[in-house]
Amino acid sequence: MALRSRKAAVTLLIILVAVFLAVYFGRNHIANSSPISLVGKAAGDKNAETTLAGSTKKTEAIGKTAASSNSNYQLPPMNKPIDEIFDDLKLASDQGEAKATCRLALELLKCQLSLQHDEKKLEKHVTDKYPGRTEEELFYIRKSYLGTLDLYQECKKLPSDKLTDTADLLERAANQGQLDAMVIWASGQWIKGRYGNSDAYLQDPAFNRWQQNAIPVMNSALQQGSYTAVREWLHAYMLDGGLKFYSLIKDDPKKMYAFMTLAELLENDIPTPPRELPSRDAIAAEAEGRRMYKDWFHGTPIGKENLNNARVLLDDREEDRRDLCNASR
Repeated sequence: MALRSRKAAVTLLIILVAVFLAVYFGRNHIANSSPISLVGKAAGDKNAETTLAGSTKKTEAIGKTAASSNSNYQLPPMNKPIDEIFDDLKLASDQGEAKATCRLALELLKCQLSLQHDEKKLEKHVTDKYPGRTEEELFYIRKSYLGTLDLYQECKKLPSDKLTDTADLLERAANQGQLDAMVIWASGQWIKGRYGNSDAYLQDPAFNRWQQNAIPVMNSALQQGSYTAVREWLHAYMLDGGLKFYSLIKDDPKKMYAFMTLAELLENDIPTPPRELPSRDAIAAEAEGRRMYKDWFHGTPIGKENLNNARVLLDDREEDRRDLCNASR
């Protein structure tokens, strides 16, 4: 009888230990995988359950299905015109090089957006007098328009049929875990590139996938250390409408300041709370920004000279642009 009691006690102890371990590790898994409260629980739920292609197969997280980095493939220099590098990038992309798919998609998207300009208007802007402007201001205005015109003329050399797969390539690169592709896809810029000012995108299945996944993809990029994602969240909480991603996020000054704090820490600046934010909210938001800085950026500033904002690089035609799709933050 005593032996039976000892066995029962041992069995009960084993069950209790098993339950404790299950609860402990389960709670830690939830704590480690849940997104920041500022971004929202819905983003975290989708992170583990959905891919951009709409599959319900469970993955570790959106954007973490990147191809092996063992490849020695080197992207072409950023100052090479797209018509000169298209074939090489396309071949590498077809052979599974995720970086090539990312770079090709962003170069083509840049061209799609550029070709929506009016060439004659760009030429006029380059030569306009701009009364009242200083010589220095004139220099930078004309330089900007000249860069835009140069890009337009480069893109014009590319046969239009080579632009048709831009959005699909961008979505593929995002699914391969390319951070620059993730944030640009989630931003919704591909919608303007594909459809211009038309509302035909509303009938596109790719738009439905984007609606479901843009927030979790941007959140995943943020948690993987993307500076561009930081700026996207900051502006999304600051601005209404406009770019598609911003339209998904409700303005919120407290959340905006959390991301402003994070951005300024990364830029090695001192966070300055907006005057209209109550002091209690400002303190909480700054603490959240510092937590994100520690958790996802190792508490280390990147510095303004090393920042890589994919949106700016995508828009600009400056010669000193830093690399896209080279896994830089």
